[in-house]
Amino acid sequence: MRAAAALAAVALMLGLAGCTGGSGDAAPTPSDDGPRVVTTAESELLAVIRFKNFDAGTRSVEAAFDDSGSALTLDGWFDYETHVGYGLVTADGNGGDLILWDGTTLAALSAAGATSPPLPVPASTEAWSPGAVDPTASAAQAVLSVVASLGADRPENPLLLRQNGALHLTDDEIDGTAVSVFTGPAEGAVSGDAVDPDASGVRYWVDETGLLLRVEARLGGTWVTIDLGPADDVTIPGPIPTAVPGA
Repeated sequence: MRAAAALAAVALMLGLAGCTGGSGDAAPTPSDDGPRVVTTAESELLAVIRFKNFDAGTRSVEAAFDDSGSALTLDGWFDYETHVGYGLVTADGNGGDLILWDGTTLAALSAAGATSPPLPVPASTEAWSPGAVDPTASAAQAVLSVVASLGADRPENPLLLRQNGALHLTDDEIDGTAVSVFTGPAEGAVSGDAVDPDASGVRYWVDETGLLLRVEARLGGTWVTIDLGPADDVTIPGPIPTAVPGA
């Protein structure tokens, strides 16, 4: 059940890309006119969020979520130009693993006692344990997949976003910045004059320029919050280790 839910969340996130051309949060309070299909201007705003990440390059990433009974946190950065992320994953408040990842590949390095990912990124490839990112394997890997999916080198097609059921939920603020909250396109989101804000498993919190500040993805019955912010002079070297040296 957890694996299927994780994969569904990632598939919904990637559904936005197909239009080219704190965990457990309750749903945002709808605006006075209720959830509705995005306007033309809103669809154009939603269409650039992944491109804005690509244009910004590196963004900071923070998330907290449950995985098989453990409280996990992710603290790090993702470079949407080179498509490589780096961060620290901790479990139950204890030291965990440093990770390098992209949409398909993951490498981990033990970091017992660490409270934040050190910079510069540790350079020794011998200590990194390589593997694959499998969003069906765990909530943690589903979150990594969602983060990696949030960049693209071109805007989406705003007309297709409207036609495929993207919704405006409400207007809100994040740390004093005004944002619009949208759902991603989803089958069944619009039926005649009725809309279903729960049809989509993803919500985007977007400022007036199209910059994405928060994503909420539904894993099973729980919403996982991923916050994105600025990253000053953070360099994430590649490539990600994909084999154990000497093996």
